[in-house]
Amino acid sequence: MKDPIEGFNNMSESEKEEAERILLDTAFRNSYQIITGKSSFENIIEETGSFLIAHNPESDLDKDDLINMMSYFTETEEYEKCGKIRDKIKEIKEIEVYHKPVEGIDRIFNKFVRRTKKDK
Repeated sequence: MKDPIEGFNNMSESEKEEAERILLDTAFRNSYQIITGKSSFENIIEETGSFLIAHNPESDLDKDDLINMMSYFTETEEYEKCGKIRDKIKEIKEIEVYHKPVEGIDRIFNKFVRRTKKDK
């Protein structure tokens, strides 16, 4: 595959837009392969020579990255991919809810501690 940014500065505006579209498409598709477990970052580099991805592979999946990815695949009408990404977003939301501290406990604890200190 031809490098889409080769000679970028000498391209016409329409050629630049096409190169950017190719780069974006490559990044989203590579990220999709990684987050769904169909491939690894290393395999993508080895197979395609591309290291373009639309998420940070060194941190937890970011909900906003996934939402952007799902929007992209909605535009390209790849709804099966959207469903799998939606499932990943749900997993993140479940983890966030599970790890969210119970609201009110801190407030109750602080009130109890303050009252105890005042009583002394």
